[in-house]
Amino acid sequence: MGPADASAMPEIAGLAFDWRSTPLADPDAKWSDLAPEHIEALRQMTDVQRGEITQYLTNEVRRRGFARIRAEHPDWIRLEVVREWIRGCFLPEAMPVWLVERFAADIAAERAAGAKPMSPHESIAGEVGPVP
Repeated sequence: MGPADASAMPEIAGLAFDWRSTPLADPDAKWSDLAPEHIEALRQMTDVQRGEITQYLTNEVRRRGFARIRAEHPDWIRLEVVREWIRGCFLPEAMPVWLVERFAADIAAERAAGAKPMSPHESIAGEVGPVP
């Protein structure tokens, strides 16, 4: 998928380089994509700096996952998108039966209440941003 728009990435104070222009900015990057100087820079970062990058990358992967699910299933309501995301988190195992049943009941209730399919640009609560 490649890195996201650099303007959306946080600037990390105190770094000797702009991490946004390295493979670190790409959630799909592998350690083998990093140059030795990037690995050394990671080692020299503080826990807070590494945490900020980790938080950004985690949110970016989540955002991309939800966007992929919405694109594959444009007729799904919000809860169906969330259910699919959570189902993927359990792979290769199945989702627990109690969770499958709870989603089925909640989705049926939302559809009965007239829930509309998600817009491609609609955000899912908790999809991006810091964890409270």
